[in-house]
Amino acid sequence: RKGELKWYNPFHSIRPYPNGVINAVKLTNPGIEWFCEHIGPTLDRRKNAVIVSITSESTAQLAQMARMLEDIDIVGIQINPHCPNSNQPSKRRIRSIYSSAEAVKNNTQHPIILSLPPSIAEESVMRVGSMIEAVTINSVPYRMFSHKQPSPLKHLGDGSVSGKRAHPFTWNYALRIME
Repeated sequence: RKGELKWYNPFHSIRPYPNGVINAVKLTNPGIEWFCEHIGPTLDRRKNAVIVSITSESTAQLAQMARMLEDIDIVGIQINPHCPNSNQPSKRRIRSIYSSAEAVKNNTQHPIILSLPPSIAEESVMRVGSMIEAVTINSVPYRMFSHKQPSPLKHLGDGSVSGKRAHPFTWNYALRIME
């Protein structure tokens, strides 16, 4: 997958922000086939606890990736079902998150971690609760902050905020999920 972060121009996809950073990185990587062929055979979870992060808009692709990872000695699979900047309607996103978790769960014995931005309703976590072992909280979409100016990363879908500036959103989200 080709990402937005360029070593020769990092500020194309990252910008300083008061008490944080805005990013729209989309990390580049050589793909799951390459990982399974070159890295997978070398892993031993007793020496290195590796969690593999997967993402796709297609539940069939997520299922296939989960199957590909089944014989690799990892401690878990993290699903990133949505970019934090997605403007997809909430109910559709919840259905998509459920389908993503279900596709992975039905194709692996590995523990599943679901990565969600605070813009996703707690309802989505409750619906997938029996399929996952943990939740990680992704960065906060720029649009969740009240702004008078457009995002400096508007050309990449606005970006998401991390750092201290995002803490009120992420901490409150974590508290709501735990309730």
